[in-house]
Amino acid sequence: MVNKEAFAKRLQNLMDFYEISAAGLADKIGVQRSSISHLLSGRNNPSLDFILRVLENYPEIQFDWLVKGEGTLDLDPNEENDNSSTPTLFDQESSAKKQEIKSNSGQSKSISNQSIGKSIDKILLLYTDGSFDVYKE
Repeated sequence: MVNKEAFAKRLQNLMDFYEISAAGLADKIGVQRSSISHLLSGRNNPSLDFILRVLENYPEIQFDWLVKGEGTLDLDPNEENDNSSTPTLFDQESSAKKQEIKSNSGQSKSISNQSIGKSIDKILLLYTDGSFDVYKE
C-alpha cells in the first residue's frame, strides 16, 4: 500500500525538480487537474495508470523512488532537463556570442550576431489550440 502523504511529498518534489505546476503536470501526463490536487492533498492514492503515465513522460524517474520512496530523485546533471547552461531568450551576452561559419573556400570565419545588424524585437509562439504568447524584450 502506498503511503498517501509520502507519495504527495515525492510528487511535489518531482514538480519542484522539473519546475512544473500541478496544472502543467496534469496536462503533460494527460490527467485531470483535480487528480493532481487530490494526490497532493493526500485525499487519494495514486492509481497504477497515474504512476505509469508519470513514468512514461519522465522515463528517468525510478519506479521504486516514485512508489516506495526508495532511492533519490537526483538525476544525472547532464540530462536534458538541466537548463543551467541554456541562455535566456534576450540575453545580450548570448546574442553577441561568436558563431563560426565556413565560407565557400572552406576557411572558418567568426562573426557575431550583432555584426550582422539584426536583433530580436519580439517572439510569437502559436499553439495548436489557437492560443498564443508574445514575448518582447
